[in-house]
Amino acid sequence: MANINNTTAAHEHRHSEAFSSVNYDPNAGFMHFPLANLMSLLDCNALTEAEALQLLDCCDESVAGLCQTLHFLGNTLAMADRMEFESKCLMQAGHSLSAISDLIPAIMQLREKTETRLTILL
Repeated sequence: MANINNTTAAHEHRHSEAFSSVNYDPNAGFMHFPLANLMSLLDCNALTEAEALQLLDCCDESVAGLCQTLHFLGNTLAMADRMEFESKCLMQAGHSLSAISDLIPAIMQLREKTETRLTILL
């Protein structure tokens, strides 16, 4: 059986390395996010029209879900004066926010590539 403490420590170390690789510049485009960079390399030319439409729908639903999560986290953290949060809970919220900050640009990059493919197909 795996040692949960070692596994968690290794996971947190990988996350801290991944988060430190993000160079956030609010005036820049999506290309300063590693996951978005990788999405830009995907070849969408093999997608059929139906697949491209389905992928666009999935991207839209994913971004909407992430935005709902951000809304929930914002409302929850705004009540911090009335609630006590354990440090582990705050750390999890921080990791969630960091993951979302990587996912939204990546999904938008994938959506843009899929839209480009769809315009070729139509």
